[in-house]
Amino acid sequence: MLEIRVTSSARSDLSHIWLYLAEESLAAADRLMIGFQQRFERLARNSELGERRKIGEIGECRCFLMKRYAIY
Repeated sequence: MLEIRVTSSARSDLSHIWLYLAEESLAAADRLMIGFQQRFERLARNSELGERRKIGEIGECRCFLMKRYAIY
């Protein structure tokens, strides 16, 4: 299984998403974060999941959608 690495920028995005959702529902915000963690683990087990995309200087990577969010 690949190592899961969440960049500081991604951690900041996740924090902002949680804070935004938590204003309406702590439970929903927590469920979404659990969902992200489950997706990260699923991607680590199978790196071929998701759609191939070219991202600027990064080059080619995979994009995996979760609700209205994209995980690269």
